[in-house]
Amino acid sequence: MIRAHGLTKSYGNHTLLQEVSFTIHENETVGLMGRNGHGKTTLLQMIAGDILPEKGEIHLQEGAILERLSQHVAFTKPTVHAEACTGLRAHEAHHTWLASKLLYGLGFSEAEQHLPPQHFSGGFQVRILLARALLSRPDILLLDEPTNYLDITSLRWLEGMLRHWKGTIVLVTHDRTFMEAVVTHTMAIHRQGVRKVAGGPEKLQELLLAEEEIHERTRQNQEKKDEQTAEFLRNFRAGARSAGLVQSRIKAIAKQKRLPKLPPIPPVRFSFSALPFEADALLKASSLRYQYAPDAPELLHGLSLTIAPQDRIAIVGPNGRGKSTLLEVLAGVRPPTSGSVKYNKDTALGSFRQMHHGLPSMERTVFEELRSYSALHSDEEIHKLCGSLMFTGEKRYRALKVLSGGERSRLQLGKLMLQPHNLLLLDEPTNHLDMESCAALATALEAYPGAVVCVTHDEALLRSFARKLVVFDDGQIFEYRDGYDAFLTHRGWTNTAPAMTTPPKPSNPDYRHEKELRRARRPYEKQVAEMEERILATEAALQAATEQLSTAHARGQQLRIYDLSVEVARLTVQVQEEFTALEQLHHTLDSLSTTS
Repeated sequence: MIRAHGLTKSYGNHTLLQEVSFTIHENETVGLMGRNGHGKTTLLQMIAGDILPEKGEIHLQEGAILERLSQHVAFTKPTVHAEACTGLRAHEAHHTWLASKLLYGLGFSEAEQHLPPQHFSGGFQVRILLARALLSRPDILLLDEPTNYLDITSLRWLEGMLRHWKGTIVLVTHDRTFMEAVVTHTMAIHRQGVRKVAGGPEKLQELLLAEEEIHERTRQNQEKKDEQTAEFLRNFRAGARSAGLVQSRIKAIAKQKRLPKLPPIPPVRFSFSALPFEADALLKASSLRYQYAPDAPELLHGLSLTIAPQDRIAIVGPNGRGKSTLLEVLAGVRPPTSGSVKYNKDTALGSFRQMHHGLPSMERTVFEELRSYSALHSDEEIHKLCGSLMFTGEKRYRALKVLSGGERSRLQLGKLMLQPHNLLLLDEPTNHLDMESCAALATALEAYPGAVVCVTHDEALLRSFARKLVVFDDGQIFEYRDGYDAFLTHRGWTNTAPAMTTPPKPSNPDYRHEKELRRARRPYEKQVAEMEERILATEAALQAATEQLSTAHARGQQLRIYDLSVEVARLTVQVQEEFTALEQLHHTLDSLSTTS
């Protein structure tokens, strides 16, 4: 269905993809992983034909219809329903009920479907684009972060739909739980290459980690052997009797493939500092009510909330019900229609808002933006912060206008890191972040000494972070004084969504054979390790015998050196044979993973 061969793509001096080849078969759902800025969106754009690679080519199955969920919002019809209907194929144009059904699943009531698309927030506008893409029922569907701005019930609905989708899907999402539930295969952009396996993201991450560990261990062993070989050659190059051994060792070295040292991939590091706070409450909200206009529905109706030091509060519920509005009222961005929000005099508030508000000049560079945000930090400290946010090297001098969504999110979180606070208000902070960044953010929030109030639909973050909930559900707003799992178990949502089911087993006909090959590889690895230990011990004895050549027993030492050298050569040949067998198994596994 999709065949890529030799793809290379760079932006300036930054290479995203280098000689990449892969195959995605019909009816596979492939989750595409990779760090922010490493080329996931670029690869989707190349598959869609929107941009061209510098080298290589992509072939789609002849006659295949392709649709890509675009992050660019543009509407041409007067209502949500009419806009979604533009996705219907020509022979189904009169089946407008399909659009109604799809929009309802994505959270649009019947009345809302007849409103203009521009009436809705950015998150709901993305849903309209998603409905339009799904209604076209393409052979190949490319989804770039479809879970951003979806609430939990809509996520469950979309999950069920994608699991039963007839066609090929390539999916980019930061939501590990969602990806694990829907994919048959996972593909990662890693070190400018692409790796694809049957199964979910956890399996692929474990495989990549294991391969990197094996690479580094093998490289270090090579270096150690090189040092020992160099010492051997220095000691025996001049000896006539050992000339054959020396030449044999030189030829063996020449044939060995040298492994390069892998450059480190800098992890993203978030760290939020907190000002000290001694009182019982940072903020007290009393009887909050809010509506955008006198004739608009009331989003907040009588809510009271106290935020204490070290609180971890998640605001959850369907979209469009007032969660972000509540956060803006608490932050003082919107005054309540009635009620009050009172801060302690020592409260220091920091906030992260959706849609990346607060980027005044898109021509600024990352460094300039962070530099302008704090006069208390030196240039060296700003450079260090750029590095911790993965803006290394030339990336720190990129203009804001060319940053990806994930890079902009990291930049906004970096601004919060520049100032100490004791209360953080975060609105969907994981949207656009990659999986590693989401995990790093969860760790940083757990370690933060202050209080955090966060709007999120990311269930992994909810489970690791939230100790208390503010729940919007079925027209009610209430506080739940326990974690997310306890809420699902003891109360749950009024309007339940389809339950998550076990992911399908990989549709790889060679899956059992692959497991057998992996099992067959273990004795080879064990035998290689044992022989390498014997080589090290023998070479250590050889070194000790060499150092005793000047003693009275030099003749005996020469014979011992000869015997030990023969033993080392024999073991080295055996190790090479075992490595050859291992490489053959490895190539077989690679071909299975790539073609499955």
